[in-house]
Amino acid sequence: MLLLFTAALMFTACEHSEEKTSESHHGAMSSMSHESGNSHESMDAGQHVVEFAALDFVFAGPPEIPSGWTTFRMPNRGEEHHVMILIQLPDGISYADFYAAYNQRGATGSRPDWWGEQVIMGGPAALAPGLTGETTVRLDPGEYAMVCPVPTADGTQHSALGMMRPLTVTEEDSGAPEPEADITMTLRGLEFEMDGVITPGRHTIRVVFEHQPEGKPHDVHVARLGPNQTLEDFATSMETLDLTDVYFIGGAEDMPEGYTAYFTADFEPGRYAFWCHYHSEDGMVQEFTVEPL
Repeated sequence: MLLLFTAALMFTACEHSEEKTSESHHGAMSSMSHESGNSHESMDAGQHVVEFAALDFVFAGPPEIPSGWTTFRMPNRGEEHHVMILIQLPDGISYADFYAAYNQRGATGSRPDWWGEQVIMGGPAALAPGLTGETTVRLDPGEYAMVCPVPTADGTQHSALGMMRPLTVTEEDSGAPEPEADITMTLRGLEFEMDGVITPGRHTIRVVFEHQPEGKPHDVHVARLGPNQTLEDFATSMETLDLTDVYFIGGAEDMPEGYTAYFTADFEPGRYAFWCHYHSEDGMVQEFTVEPL
């Protein structure tokens, strides 16, 4: 099965195992897109928020941030879906080292000994153009790489087009508290286990990475389904990389087992799907409905 985030195999697999929308669909979501994109309300007033705009093809934001709990706000100002994967580099490895190794892997398939010591530390999941995603994670000091591995229609990875950059997390702590959530999702087995019901409006969802299978880590991406789109249609779109009728509204990229992330999203009444990209072929795709109040 071909996966939407093909290039994530380059990062997550090695770390854990070695080691337009349709017119009717887009129209139904347009008001939500603009409203979310212009919102500057963080998931909690006390949170430390940093903004990295996703453009075609670059992340625009600060070069360094404090450590601790951080909300990554990602307005998608491009014309394609984007994600932001935060990769913590091993001690003593610079972004220049990472970039050189990344290019070496692409050219020859070889990799340095330290390559498998990288750790993915979450980040905003798939997000459609016009929306703003918010995902909160706790980061330790160190050097990081920010990567968007989503492929274009011709299969070129966004990272290869320039959507990859360094980030320094300093020793200074943000002092921000852990967010409060109104819904908890636990990822284990092949289930999205939910504690709470998603109703219309804005929700902050706590994602607990209770179990991370070796080589195939869990993540969660949330898609709004079109009026006539079945879950099978959605799953097929993911297999063929056809994003025409796919409209992701955010989520949380994978983290190590035992870690927790938070994401905030706006939900209008309608049908949605949770999607785990590494386990979708195993059936980890779950439809749910947000009922009108």
